[in-house]
Amino acid sequence: MLIHGRRCRVAGHVTMDQMVVDCGDLDVHAGDDVVLLGAQGDQAIDVWELAGRADTMAYEIVSRIGQRVPREPR
Repeated sequence: MLIHGRRCRVAGHVTMDQMVVDCGDLDVHAGDDVVLLGAQGDQAIDVWELAGRADTMAYEIVSRIGQRVPREPR
């Protein structure tokens, strides 16, 4: 995950369309933008990186992101 342009790791298991993220010492507030796939600041996460970390295919990653997750074009 990217929060304030910094990579943050998922802490624990992903449950349906929710997850807990370890934000470390970041000053995070409700409503802050969080990026699962895409770029923020100087950092970027693409679907192939995420698929590699999950030991699956890129297609499976994008097809399993539910309708409730907002999508914004680049």
